[in-house]
Amino acid sequence: MEIEAAGLMMPTAASSGQSIIPSASEAELFARALFGNQPQTPEIQAATSLQAQGTKIESTFSAAASQPNILNDPTRMLVTQAATLRTIVEVELTSKVAGSVAGSINKLVSMQ
Repeated sequence: MEIEAAGLMMPTAASSGQSIIPSASEAELFARALFGNQPQTPEIQAATSLQAQGTKIESTFSAAASQPNILNDPTRMLVTQAATLRTIVEVELTSKVAGSVAGSINKLVSMQ
């Protein structure tokens, strides 16, 4: 049994004589509809976020190392440890989400 309703509603590009390859403006409109008006793709945003978190970790360590009496104050050490732990968890969560999305996209692509 063949489904003919889809063929009746959507003529193919080959049957209508149109090119299958989209123009640059059509690709731009599709990207804008997919990603919104953001100037960066989600991959670049995730990479930028990871770089910012890495910089935040470095600044936390350098701030802790530059304070000579921090080892004598347990409260300040706990605050520094909590800030470092939070940043590390954020980086791990972002990387796990990015890995999951990449795996899902690879699975979808291989299914086609």
